[in-house]
Amino acid sequence: FVYTHNTDALFSQVCSGLDKMEVNILESRIIISKDNMSLFSFSILDNNLETFDNTYSIDKVCNNILSSIEEKTQAPKLQVKKQYHTHRHFKFFQSFNFSKWNDLTVLHISSTDAPGILSLITQVLLNNKIRVHNAKIGVIGEKIDNVFFISTLDNEILNDNKINSLRDQLNVQFTNHYQAITHD
Repeated sequence: FVYTHNTDALFSQVCSGLDKMEVNILESRIIISKDNMSLFSFSILDNNLETFDNTYSIDKVCNNILSSIEEKTQAPKLQVKKQYHTHRHFKFFQSFNFSKWNDLTVLHISSTDAPGILSLITQVLLNNKIRVHNAKIGVIGEKIDNVFFISTLDNEILNDNKINSLRDQLNVQFTNHYQAITHD
């Protein structure tokens, strides 16, 4: 769990900290309270797809998250550290659907999973001045199924132009990222 004061960059910072550790996020839930506190819960596995079985590893993950938050980096840079040839066995797909719910825009992302994909999503949202109010992150096998409740930084629903621009940028970034991690 991560519980702290919310900022627009916080979700991206936390995901960047986890990405640096090459952990696998199986499930995550983000809740922002009315008094601007954030609660993140994560179900994670190490880079061997095993549970963390020692205190040292757990402390290392926690310290990396804290370090990422303290750096106050507005848009952590995603770095592909190694190639993942196993992803060639899965057909790459991506789907970005938008809808409206109350005073928020809902972004539903289904895609082939890949290392660093959640960090990529949070960076695209942050770079587009999108505020994440709530999120449900899920991984089923090689597929991600993520739902983000988002708005502009002024807490407005995204207009059609912003939705189209965001969809185009997500498509390009996902395609580039997937090609980068499977390239020889």
